[in-house]
Amino acid sequence: MIEDDAQDGPDHVDAHRSVAFVAGPYVRQGVVISKRFTTVSMVRTIEDILGVRTSSLFSAAVSPMTEIFDPNERTWTYRSLVPDILRGSDLPLPPASAENSLPRTTRVLAYADHQHDATYWQKKLGDMDYEVEDKLDTPRFNRELWRGMMGKRSYPRFRSGQDLRRNREVLLAP
Repeated sequence: MIEDDAQDGPDHVDAHRSVAFVAGPYVRQGVVISKRFTTVSMVRTIEDILGVRTSSLFSAAVSPMTEIFDPNERTWTYRSLVPDILRGSDLPLPPASAENSLPRTTRVLAYADHQHDATYWQKKLGDMDYEVEDKLDTPRFNRELWRGMMGKRSYPRFRSGQDLRRNREVLLAP
């Protein structure tokens, strides 16, 4: 899975960074891959896995993401956990069970100081243009999201430049 449009969602490194998740029996376990890939790298990797021709000159010109795979990997299990907050959406989700569900308070909203209902978000963000790409007032959108979830905490103004590859367990702990 890749989030393909990170245009104005800056993180600590680059505003054009996207997050990709790869799951499978031959995906390397317990490692952090720090090589830069692009969305086209992901497309090329999928094309190679499926054994289809490259779809464009762009995907033909990049290397597949071979560093993320280990053909000798033998142990693998996968169980998806669905946050309760998604159960009210139109997503095609499996029926809720104790084995596949996360309660509303786990992880998804754990970092938010304030939790608001749809009426709050409609009032704050409902007047924006979501119909056409790149028409969103992203600076305002990001600030409203921050205020709605973080309350009076000051909006981050500077990137720390902190190397998040080291000491990840502590950095990612809730």
